[in-house]
Amino acid sequence: MLTKLAAKAGAATAVAATAGALLLGAAAPASAATPASDAGTQAICGYYSSGGKGYYNHCGPTNITIHVEYTVGSDNLCVTPGVTSLGYFAENAWYTGLC
Repeated sequence: MLTKLAAKAGAATAVAATAGALLLGAAAPASAATPASDAGTQAICGYYSSGGKGYYNHCGPTNITIHVEYTVGSDNLCVTPGVTSLGYFAENAWYTGLC
């Protein structure tokens, strides 16, 4: 009985891990982006917030345009590779093209 339960649990874990790997490889919103190293600290590629402040970490090699949604209004910004501070009122941001 325990062997059957362990086998089912192992299969469920394998399915969940495979689904997670597929999701990480697929196009996803910036808020669901993959982790990257940033000057020795953990940051994610794309939009994230920390300490009430919004950031966009561009992990690619070129300059890109991002669309930023603020508490009131929005803006398009050209950002360079690395972390860009978006301020305290940024609520989300995403890639829109090259600049």
